[in-house]
Amino acid sequence: MDSVKKSHKTAKNIFFLIGMPLSGKTSIGRLLAKYFNFDLVDLDEAIIREQQQSIPAIFKTQGEDTFRNIERKELSKQLKRANTIVSCGGGTPCFFDNLEMMKTAGTVIFLDTPMPILQFRFAQLLRNGRPLLKNFKTLEQLYLKRRGFYNQADLIFENKLTLTKDVEKLAKCIEPFIIN
Repeated sequence: MDSVKKSHKTAKNIFFLIGMPLSGKTSIGRLLAKYFNFDLVDLDEAIIREQQQSIPAIFKTQGEDTFRNIERKELSKQLKRANTIVSCGGGTPCFFDNLEMMKTAGTVIFLDTPMPILQFRFAQLLRNGRPLLKNFKTLEQLYLKRRGFYNQADLIFENKLTLTKDVEKLAKCIEPFIIN
């Protein structure tokens, strides 16, 4: 069930997609940006470009604390954007005051993907270099640890259909927030 917690519109039309790794933030973000003719910023991709290193490499060579500081700086750069969908890393809203910054700047959308779907995607990708995912147990532990942050989003959207149907349904949920 989808739920909306915030009813005001933000003049900048900036939407932050949050949720677990493998929840579809980048794929859905790409299609939403196309649907609304908005820019798309994938926070992880922006970090990789800026650091010229993969995220697993940053975790390995510099540690998670350094990565989270880099992530926060990259997020801060995006807050002044307009007409933008920002696909955040899975941990982005869980550190510092990132979630509050996103909520102040725009609308935060939690892509709430059921655990069986996350597990299926995880099995398909066979630990694709996600630094904090090692097996189903760590996936479930991460989900339980982060869910409290995710549930503070302005809009909670359960994505459990096909990608196209989820995007169509989510776009209808977002339209009332758009200012032309």
